Amino acid sequence: HLISHGYEVQMGNNVHAAPGEDAVLECTASSPRDLYHLPTVTWYKKNTDGEDVFLEDSDHFITNNKLDETLLLSTLTVLRADKEDHGEYYCKAQYDTPVYIEVIAKDTIDLLLNGTGCDASQHNVENGKVVNESVDGSKIIYTVECNPGFWISKGLGNLLYCDDEGSLVLPQCERVIIKAIIEEHSDEAHLLKVSYESKSWIGNGTLCDDGWEDREADIICKQNGFLHGKAVSLTANDEDFVLTGLNCPCGESYNLEHCSAARYEDSELPCLSEEAAGVRCYNESLINRVTFLTARSTRKTYKLSMKIKVLKFGKPLGLSYLDSSSFKLTSLSEKSEELDIRKAIVNLKEDSANVKLVARKPNGYQTLKSHCVQLTMEGPFLNQTFKQEYCFK
Repeated sequence: HLISHGYEVQMGNNVHAAPGEDAVLECTASSPRDLYHLPTVTWYKKNTDGEDVFLEDSDHFITNNKLDETLLLSTLTVLRADKEDHGEYYCKAQYDTPVYIEVIAKDTIDLLLNGTGCDASQHNVENGKVVNESVDGSKIIYTVECNPGFWISKGLGNLLYCDDEGSLVLPQCERVIIKAIIEEHSDEAHLLKVSYESKSWIGNGTLCDDGWEDREADIICKQNGFLHGKAVSLTANDEDFVLTGLNCPCGESYNLEHCSAARYEDSELPCLSEEAAGVRCYNESLINRVTFLTARSTRKTYKLSMKIKVLKFGKPLGLSYLDSSSFKLTSLSEKSEELDIRKAIVNLKEDSANVKLVARKPNGYQTLKSHCVQLTMEGPFLNQTFKQEYCFK
C-alpha cells in the first residue's frame, strides 16, 4: 500500500466501555488540499492471531463519516460491546481523486472493556477456591476462600476480578503454620497458647474459645504426650487473643498442619477474659483423685481428711453417690486388717467432695512408726472401686 506524505490518517484516543454499553471510536483523514471529494474510510480490527479483520456495517458495527473543514471525522460505533470486541482497531482512507491513494493509520487504538480483556472466571486460585459470585456494576467479582492451613496473603484481599484497566486482581493463599503449647492453669486444666506464622503473617498469644471443641483439644493433648483431651474454657490473665475458630478436619489425629483458624482481630464476635481456650489432658477415661489434707495416727484411731475428685474423660463428675458406707480403710502392716470406720462425714461440693474419716484400731493393734493404710472407695459405676494408699512416717 502507498502511504503518501500529503495525506494522513490519525487515530483518536483509546476508549473504555462497560460490557453492554455502546463504544465510539474515532479517526480523522486529511489531505493537503480541501477535501471536495471525500475519501472512503474503512475500519479494521486485529484478531488474536494479529490478522486484520475488515469491519462491515452491521447490527453490531456502524461507521459514520463527517466533514469538518479539511478533516474527515470517521467514527466506528460498536453496539452493545462485549469481551469479543476488546482489542486493537485502526482505519484506512482511500483517495480516488486526483489519483488513487490508500493511507493506513500508523497507530492503533484500543477498545478496553472494563472487567474484560482478562477473564477472571478462567483463573484458579492455588490452594483456594471460589465460594461466592457477585456483580458490582459491570464487574463480576468472585470471593475466594483458602483451603485449610492457608490464609489470604496480607494486603491482597480475598476478591478475584478484573479491574477497570482489564488487569487481573488475583488473591494468593499462603501456607500458615499454627502451633500450640499448654501452660498449667489448675489441677485439671491447661491454658492454651498458640502461635502462627506464614510468608506475610506472624503472631502469638491466646486462642478464643469460639468454635473450640474436643476434636482440636484431643490433637493438642496428643502432641503434648497424652492419650486424650477435652476442650474447656478458662480465664486468662491477659486478653491477648490472636486466633479464633480453630477447626481441624476429621481424621487429623496428631498435628495441626491441616487445621484452620481466623485472626482474632478479623472476627466479629469479641472474646471475654474468661473465654480463653484450654484443655484437660488425660490418659485414662476415668480418674480418681484423692488429696489427703490431714492424717493422724493415735493409739486407738486413725483420723483422715481428704478432698476427692472423679474425672470422666477429663471432666469432673458429680459425687452425690458417696455416703458414709462408700469407704473402707485397711491396715497394710504385716497382717492386713480392715479397720472399723466409726465416723464418715461427706461434704459435697460442686465438682468434688471433702471427706473426714475416723477409724478405730482393733484391741492390741500395734503399728510401726512408719506404716501405710489403704483407702478403698466406691466408684460411680456398679462394682467399681478406687484404691489409694497413705503412708505415715
